[in-house]
Amino acid sequence: FKARLNLDEQRGKSNFIDDVVAFLNAGPGYLIVGVHEKKGAFERFEAMDGDRDAMQRRITSILQDNIDPKPLGVRAEFLELDTGGFILCLDLPDHRLRPYQNK
Repeated sequence: FKARLNLDEQRGKSNFIDDVVAFLNAGPGYLIVGVHEKKGAFERFEAMDGDRDAMQRRITSILQDNIDPKPLGVRAEFLELDTGGFILCLDLPDHRLRPYQNK
């Protein structure tokens, strides 16, 4: 889980890339953004908003431009919240081209 995604700051973008690289090297999994946890357990949602298509394009571009080898088949899914907004579920499939690294 990741509470928020800040791709406008270099540190936030770098942390996001580090998280994705760790998942890619570990095997298939889901990185869910918009979930606060406390002591490893769900605490609350932090809804995101904005243009989903633009966000998906930006995430894809960041991952393709900053991870070597380029990860393929990564999908961003947006899950609606009853309270409004959405959270992001990043589907990271199994890859045979490990190890992955930041460029």
